[in-house]
Amino acid sequence: MIFNSNPEALAIWVHWSGKIAQQGTGEYSYHLACSKYLERYSVKEFKTTHILSTKDPMNAFGFDEADYGADLFSGINFENKNLLSALRILEQSLHPDIVICWSQNRYIENVFPGRCVFMEHGPLPRRHMPLSSFLDPYGHQVGSSLDQVASGQFDSPETQQIGGDWTQKWLGLRRLEAERLGAKDWLDKVANGRSVTLLPLQSAGGFHYEATGPRLKPVPLLRKIAANIYEDELILPTWHSDQAVPNDDMLDVLRIEHPNIIVPEAELRVNSSEVFLQYVSRVIVISSNVAAMAAVLGLPLQVLAKCKFSRFQSSKKTKPRYDLAAFLLCRYCGQFNRWIGEKGVFESHLNFVAMNRSNLFSKINKGDCERLQQWNL
Repeated sequence: MIFNSNPEALAIWVHWSGKIAQQGTGEYSYHLACSKYLERYSVKEFKTTHILSTKDPMNAFGFDEADYGADLFSGINFENKNLLSALRILEQSLHPDIVICWSQNRYIENVFPGRCVFMEHGPLPRRHMPLSSFLDPYGHQVGSSLDQVASGQFDSPETQQIGGDWTQKWLGLRRLEAERLGAKDWLDKVANGRSVTLLPLQSAGGFHYEATGPRLKPVPLLRKIAANIYEDELILPTWHSDQAVPNDDMLDVLRIEHPNIIVPEAELRVNSSEVFLQYVSRVIVISSNVAAMAAVLGLPLQVLAKCKFSRFQSSKKTKPRYDLAAFLLCRYCGQFNRWIGEKGVFESHLNFVAMNRSNLFSKINKGDCERLQQWNL
C-alpha cells in the first residue's frame, strides 16, 4: 500500500514474490495483493490476486507521500478509514495465516495481528557477499527484532565468539580491498590526521526516506551536516547505486562552499561505504544498512530516520557488538538468491521465524553452524 514515482521499483518486488511462490513446496498457498498496474507481473503460482488501490487511502492525506508514509510508520490513531476498509475486505476474503509485507505498515499489523512478517534486503554487508534479506515477525523498521538485540537479548560468549571471528575476517578482506583501490592512501592524505565522518546517502525517492527521513534531498542534507559538524571534522559522502551522483560542477560547488566535504575518486563514490568504514571516526546514516556494521564495530553512530538501527546510536565509541553480527548471520538473514532459486529454502526460513518468534533469540545450537556457513568469506 505504498506509492512510488517509479512503478518499476515496486514491480521488481512482485517479480521476486512470484519467484518465491514458484519455489514453494506445497506447504503454503500463495496469494498476491497489489495495485492494478502491478497485477501484470503476477504469475500462475499465485492462487489468487487481489487488487488494492492507493488512490483513496492517499487521498486522505491530499496525496502527500511523506504525510501518508509517516502515518503508516508511526501515527497515533487509525484515521485512514479507506485503508482500513481495503485491508479488512482482504482479511474477510482470505483469512491468511501469514502476511508478508515489504515496508512498515501499522494498519496491516492492526488488521492481521500476530500474522505479519516483514521482509527486505540486508542488513549484512553487500560487497563480495551474497545478497542477504531478512524476515522479521516483529517489525520492518519500528519495533523490529533488532530492538531486542540492541538491549542485549542475544548477547552471550558464543555469539561474541562467532560474530567476532567473522567480523575480523570481513575487516581483513576490506583492508585488502581498500589498499588495492587506493582508498586508504587517499583518505590518509586528504584527512591528514583529522577525524572523518562517513555519510552514506540514500535516494530521496524511497518510501522510507520520505516517511521518516530528514525531509531534505541528499545534497541539501549533505550541506546541512557539513555546515554543522565540528570545524576540524571532515565529512565523507558516498552514494547508493539507485541515485545519481552530482555532476562535476556541483561537486566543485560543494568543495568550494564546504571545504570539509571530501569527495572520493569517481570509482569510489558509489556503494563504497564498506571500503571506508573501518577508517572513519563516526558514521551518520538516514536508515542505511551500513549502520549495522558501524554498530558491530562499535563506531559512534547517528541515525536520522526512524529505523531498526535507531537503538544502536551512540555519541561515543562503544564495545563492538559482535552479538549483532552473530544475530544477522545465524538467525535474521538468508541468502536471497537461494530464496528465489531453490525449492523450499524460503519456506524453511519463514517457518523458523514465523511459527515461533522466540527462535530468533534462542541459544546458539548446531543448526546455527549450518546457517553460518552460507556467509563464509
